[in-house]
Amino acid sequence: MSFPSRRHILRGETARAHAALEAVVGPIDSLPSYVRYLRGIHAFRAPIEAALAAVAWPRMLGEWRPTCIAPDLAADLADLQAEPLPQLQPVAVVDAGQLFGVLYVLEGSCLGARLIARDAQRLGLCDAHGARHLGIQIQALATWRDFLALLEHGGPVNVASAVAAANAVFDAARLAVLRADHAARR
Repeated sequence: MSFPSRRHILRGETARAHAALEAVVGPIDSLPSYVRYLRGIHAFRAPIEAALAAVAWPRMLGEWRPTCIAPDLAADLADLQAEPLPQLQPVAVVDAGQLFGVLYVLEGSCLGARLIARDAQRLGLCDAHGARHLGIQIQALATWRDFLALLEHGGPVNVASAVAAANAVFDAARLAVLRADHAARR
């Protein structure tokens, strides 16, 4: 009897939260919609990356570390003369399961970055101006694959804890983009 992989469990159990985030981000078909996306993602991602810097990394991850893009998001905002939003509280990471859930969302975002990069390119942005965080994520596809291998074979992980953390990260990103909407209306 075969059991579903941890990746497939996470994908299935976070599908609703992932879809809700994508619905809020919506199409990126104008510079204002791109800036809105950028401001929201920076407000949610920068504090999570800062919190991860303080995490005691489990041995099962070895030397592997996530792709950090918060400084590049800040540079992209500066390129576009857009003010960053106040940062959100990061999702708590107190065990390996939660860490894997957070990393699943952060590292998995490199897949969506390819689509957003095409939108950014149509708006005249590139990995040297306004979309450098996307260029870094696109180059991090190998890091995503390495993470998936660790997720499946790195050792015991509380999958329920990973699912809860991943859903919390998707929700935090969605709320950050909604905050960008609110800030744009003021």
